[in-house]
Amino acid sequence: MKNKNQLSLFEAEQATPPDNKQVESTPWRLFIDGASRNNPGPSGVGIHLIKDDTPVLNKGFYVGTKTNNQAEYLGLIIGVFLLENYMKPFDHIQINADSQLLVRQMQGIYKIKNPALKRYTQCAKKLLEAYNHTFNHVMREKNVMADALANKGVDNKIILPTPIITHLKDYDILV
Repeated sequence: MKNKNQLSLFEAEQATPPDNKQVESTPWRLFIDGASRNNPGPSGVGIHLIKDDTPVLNKGFYVGTKTNNQAEYLGLIIGVFLLENYMKPFDHIQINADSQLLVRQMQGIYKIKNPALKRYTQCAKKLLEAYNHTFNHVMREKNVMADALANKGVDNKIILPTPIITHLKDYDILV
């Protein structure tokens, strides 16, 4: 009887990535943005997801009355919720935002003093634990689609799907 750890000459050996991590050639690229009319004011989020230079998801949602920074963070959180439908284990996600504050706070470079943003940051970090991810600050010109989607969410009062609202409530974040 063959030991289950032995391979026959005709069986292919399965390569196991180091530390159970697999490297993918092209990352998913998530572009996020938040828009607030006045500060605080009616707000929206834009989520633009790309894989292999092909748009996969374009969504804009209304998130109620928020500050611009809160809307930016909600764009991140909602974007990560939506990723669950597309990402596979070991996939890499590059998160792109034109909010230098959000990017630097998520990278741990800037301190977070605002209590609401602390709660949003904790939520985002918890959600991102499951993913191999990086943050990238981009100029507004590189985030045009997410910006347009955020404004469309505000203009058209596009309501968040119920599962996302439930997730947000689970994290004590109300919209």
